[in-house]
Amino acid sequence: MRATRIAVLTIDLGANDLLGHLGSPTCRANIRGAECAARIDAAIDTFEVNIASILDQLKPRIEPGTEFYVMTIYNPFDFGIGIPFEADSNEIIGGMNATLKAEAARVGAKVADAYPLMSGNAAVWTHMLTQSDIHPTADGYQALPFAFAQARDN
Repeated sequence: MRATRIAVLTIDLGANDLLGHLGSPTCRANIRGAECAARIDAAIDTFEVNIASILDQLKPRIEPGTEFYVMTIYNPFDFGIGIPFEADSNEIIGGMNATLKAEAARVGAKVADAYPLMSGNAAVWTHMLTQSDIHPTADGYQALPFAFAQARDN
């Protein structure tokens, strides 16, 4: 039996851990409040440890020549209408994406930057308005590969 070679490996991590806090009643009521800040800080601390650990475990197992991509986190609360919660949540997610980019560079992975692609499009490209679900719609899933194509070309 012949072994299967993995040609492309993509990783999309961390969003659910943070976004559950951002979408909580506590943070929706006051994203800058102490209780919300504590929840978000704890989630980010855990995320930073976990992403480094996961990438450290994956990197030595990836075959030479495998294309390795880490996708940034998009903001499912960014509807493009300019409310303060969008700016605050974009700032938080921006910090997490800085960590993702640094960790990707550390292990030699390319970054598929979905964040700017999805910015302002959450109403159409996620299920947030219809189901309070952060995951992409069919159209959103059609848009995400563009981030990987851009990363591949860079």
